[in-house]
Amino acid sequence: MDTDTDIIGIRATHTTHIKAQRMISCNPQSTLDPTDSAAPGSNYVVNIVWNLLGTGLPLGVAFFAIPKLVAGFGNERFGLLTLIWAMIGYFSIFDLGLGRALTKLVADRLSTRNTVDLPDLLVTALLLIVTLAVIGGAGVALGAPWVLTSLLKINIELQGEGRGAALFLALSLPFVVISSALISLLEAFQQFRAINQIRFFLGIANFALPWIILNWSKNLVVVTLVLAAARLISTVLYAKACHSCGALGNRKGVFKKSLLRPLFDFGVWIAISNFISPIMQQLDRFVIGAVLSVAVVAFYTVPAEIIGRMGIFPNAFVSVLFPVFAAAWATNSPVRPKLFSNSCRTMNVGLLLPVVIVVLFAPEGLSIWLGSNFAIRGASSLRWLVLGFYINGVARVPFALLQSTGKPEIAAKLHLVELPLYAISLWWCLKNYGLEGAAIASLGRMIFDFIAMFALVGWQIPEVRRNSIEQAGFLVLTAAGVAAGILLTGRLGKLIVVIGVMFFVATFFQCYRLKNRVPEDLQLTPPEQMLS
Repeated sequence: MDTDTDIIGIRATHTTHIKAQRMISCNPQSTLDPTDSAAPGSNYVVNIVWNLLGTGLPLGVAFFAIPKLVAGFGNERFGLLTLIWAMIGYFSIFDLGLGRALTKLVADRLSTRNTVDLPDLLVTALLLIVTLAVIGGAGVALGAPWVLTSLLKINIELQGEGRGAALFLALSLPFVVISSALISLLEAFQQFRAINQIRFFLGIANFALPWIILNWSKNLVVVTLVLAAARLISTVLYAKACHSCGALGNRKGVFKKSLLRPLFDFGVWIAISNFISPIMQQLDRFVIGAVLSVAVVAFYTVPAEIIGRMGIFPNAFVSVLFPVFAAAWATNSPVRPKLFSNSCRTMNVGLLLPVVIVVLFAPEGLSIWLGSNFAIRGASSLRWLVLGFYINGVARVPFALLQSTGKPEIAAKLHLVELPLYAISLWWCLKNYGLEGAAIASLGRMIFDFIAMFALVGWQIPEVRRNSIEQAGFLVLTAAGVAAGILLTGRLGKLIVVIGVMFFVATFFQCYRLKNRVPEDLQLTPPEQMLS
């Protein structure tokens, strides 16, 4: 018996495990163990919910931990800790895009039921990624101490800690890269429950461990060592999850040179985007440290961290969309344009309420959370950043579509154009407008990226051209309304606006759900059924 769930115009099918087993047993070519891929992982809505839980629940720890970390470490040491967090997050680029290429190629094979060479593909990709991770770790060990102690304006008393922390950063790099590859494999098999159970542990550890260590030491070398150990544990858990769900197959794969080209043809462009995007995301913090000082980085980093943590929804949504888009275009589903439109609308309206709340109550929220000093120096930056986050969140849908349909070079070339333009504007804005200038430069980059992404997806994928124009126009209208909220000053007026937005969002989703019943073509096929 099948149970259907209709939401935001996308119908997800939850097929029983027994039915999937029967279908796969008729396919002698299947090389994977079907009994381990649980059907619940295939539910579109459940996958998004798991992603939200995995990244959202640790925010509770972050909410209480960040004020304690700022007070305990001090502004400069906490600023250096945020740079360590940023570098650890950036390490996933060292897989050269092979992780995302693995998701794309595995999803294609599952959707077309062509899984004969899947174990060989996994072995080839994982061996390459492990090799790159080791090389990357050696490079970081050599270069990171110079970055942390010479490039940035760090107090001489902290430079010794910076060099020691850099060595443990290098030690953690292979675990970060390998974990990223294993997550990509689990995403292709739609095992989002397993991914986020581990991500939940890691998200809590990222904030709780430094908080706990503060009871004994403020030394960032110790903090970095413990964070590296947490990455090692998470890598082991991801590998165990891959084995448990059958993603590693029931026969041993072999390294095949013939599989290198499809991996690198797709992965090299993903690597360019993966290399440039984190640079643009983290560049503002490093430039602030170089132009102003590390001591004031915290006043910008805290608003930026808030925005980064708000990214749980677009991240949750896009990671589920990628294999779905790949499967839909691989099978030429007739409802592909509707899938794109529904995804854009869902991202837009789903982000609207939290963005409006931050825009309206940024000063009050920062004052209650971190004190009036942070509110005075960080509220304006927070508002500019959250507007950019909103625009960029919707732009990530066409970005995911371009990559998942085998056109990653389009987005990569755009990022190559964006980086120098953003770097120049960031430097100029910082020189002329201080911390707020960095946030304004970030917003400008997001607007440019949004316009370019929707134009490019309409050009490259003609079947969604009209849809892209419609969704871009919808975002312009909603973003203009959100920006106008900055002009409101009275608390009563702000509360009325929030209530109105809540009513709009609830009404939108309810009406949209009732009026958009998508045919069977858009049902999400469970991985077990794909293997049949």
